Amino acid sequence: MSPIAASTTAIGGAGTVWNRGHLAMSDHAQRISAEASCNTHNFWNASPQAADLNQGPWMHLENYSAAASNKYRSIWVITGPIFDPATPRLSIGDAGELPVEIPDAFFKILVHESPSGIDTLAFIFEQPNALDGQGKPVPTATWVSCSRANALGHVYDHRPQLVSIAQIEQRTNLRFFSDRADRQQLIDARATALWPVETRYWDPGNAVCARQRGHPSSAD
Repeated sequence: MSPIAASTTAIGGAGTVWNRGHLAMSDHAQRISAEASCNTHNFWNASPQAADLNQGPWMHLENYSAAASNKYRSIWVITGPIFDPATPRLSIGDAGELPVEIPDAFFKILVHESPSGIDTLAFIFEQPNALDGQGKPVPTATWVSCSRANALGHVYDHRPQLVSIAQIEQRTNLRFFSDRADRQQLIDARATALWPVETRYWDPGNAVCARQRGHPSSAD
């Protein structure tokens, strides 16, 4: 479990299709220390992530996570890959290299602790993938990258990705909040909207994905 989380460094020749999706984001770890930021650059902290997912909605959700931590003083981010046993195991890596399996999805859980209790947001971002005509693994879904969002008039909305923590447990075999008496209540809850985070808590506009310093509300 780490405070704040993913990034966009490319993987070799496959970098136009797949990125090293950092799970604990370097920029966010920099808030702790330069050493913490440096320690995010390890292979165990990354999974193959579709370039437009990594550089689009995933990045915007990271921007939102940082803004939420500014507002609430701190939040926890728990994040990782999902490998579905029923799907083909596809991997990237050139001949002679250790192959790296491509996740079928990614999850992220945001946890805000306060005197009144624990509030959570949980997300699953699907990443379906298959072999193309040349036998290379490619994503079979599309996303809008931050670099194209303004030109397309695209607004990032993460409400469709909201799930319960129980759904994440089911797909990962992980177990969260195991030492809490209210565990079942926490994992069964499914938010219908993100926490409101006002513009002033976001980083400057040019440092945010597509300069979108906000998120649609449930009333929009």
